[in-house]
Amino acid sequence: MSQADAHPTTPIALLPLIRNKNRLPPGKTDHFWPDHGEGSETGFSLRVRLKSSGAFLNNWYHGRRGAGRKELGRADVVAESAARKAARKINARIELGEDVGAEREEKRAAGRWTLKAFLTEYCDHKANTLKPSSLAALRHYLLGRDEPGKCRNLRSRGMIKSYLAPWHNKPAAQFTRTHASEAIAKCEANSGKPSAGQLRSNLSAALAWGLREGRFGLKENVVINARLVEGDGQPTGRVFTDDELKLIWDHAPEGHARAVVRLLILTACRRAEVGNMEWPELKPNGTWAIPLERLKNAKTRTKFGFGAHTLKVTPMMHEIIDCVHQRAGRDQLFGSRGKGFTMWSETKERLDEVIDGDWSFHDIRRSVASRLGDLEVPPYVIEMLLGHIAGGIISTYNKSSYQKQLDSVIELWHGHVAELVGWTPPGDPRRWANEGDADAIARSVDDAQHKPI
Repeated sequence: MSQADAHPTTPIALLPLIRNKNRLPPGKTDHFWPDHGEGSETGFSLRVRLKSSGAFLNNWYHGRRGAGRKELGRADVVAESAARKAARKINARIELGEDVGAEREEKRAAGRWTLKAFLTEYCDHKANTLKPSSLAALRHYLLGRDEPGKCRNLRSRGMIKSYLAPWHNKPAAQFTRTHASEAIAKCEANSGKPSAGQLRSNLSAALAWGLREGRFGLKENVVINARLVEGDGQPTGRVFTDDELKLIWDHAPEGHARAVVRLLILTACRRAEVGNMEWPELKPNGTWAIPLERLKNAKTRTKFGFGAHTLKVTPMMHEIIDCVHQRAGRDQLFGSRGKGFTMWSETKERLDEVIDGDWSFHDIRRSVASRLGDLEVPPYVIEMLLGHIAGGIISTYNKSSYQKQLDSVIELWHGHVAELVGWTPPGDPRRWANEGDADAIARSVDDAQHKPI
């Protein structure tokens, strides 16, 4: 083997051209010097300008895909050997059929999507599936208060600016796990664990959607391995005992507050569903049909073919509703000024006098479900009472509303509550027994028109 074969020839160096006084042809201020000599790299060149240190480039031709060019680095920073090696890698990828130009365009497009623009696009996408209040909360966590949509509760908690604001104007593709962890940690320190958990879940959902869309330059969901919001070890929610439910029943403030609280116990509905009850929802067949537009899971119910949430109106419910005076020009039973019942805070303050510890009105709903479980009611019927939809393959094939079972469970629960609070139905002589009335049976005929609650 000859000495030439043992040491293959190398291409002529381009870098000395920069220091050559004749580096630019006469009359030109910009010129490309192609790689030349044996062993030169196809497409590799040195770009020289009049007032520049020069830069190494690689040019390629994709055939039908077109041509492209990539700058490999400034000549006074990157070694020529390193630039030539980078050009060789690009050419190898082209030979293997990769579309290097498309990748470059993808990176350029990703750079145009700032984190704020990407999150705004996600919120606009969710506008078709979320209720206005939920959409407003989503915008607050991801974009901040200055974005469209109002969420009074979040504003009152001082959440003026999103914890993601420091990265809003940076490319979404450059948002890292460190950035996500920093935002979650700051949210947890200033706004508490619940808010930090909401920020984390909403951001993760946005990034997962962005990956599926494939047009924002995202490579991974950085929240997956970002900071976790650790729980405080306390049980979620509270389950009232029968004695506590009786205290709530007996000590609810007079007026609409008492009616609303007692209906919460009897129906296990959400407080907004009871507080905004309307007369047209009370049907002549003795049922209360909560329309889809007032249900939290309206989208899910519509998707799987379920309509209004219908509950049987029992004598205990009739007694409460009959004591509410129907007002002209107003569909809602409770509240005033065109709104439903809104005195939740004042009502809870009164009940705090007899109920110790932390609790919320939603705990009543949880307590009814738990007590029904103790009464051996099947879980799927309890879920139907709560208005939940199983979703997935179950709801795809099973469209039953279990209305008969639901009516039976309501009667069972109301019988339990009646025994708990000492309620007797109209027409029962025991209703007046404590008053020692000899005409109990006769008086019970007009029992439907008793004094207001």
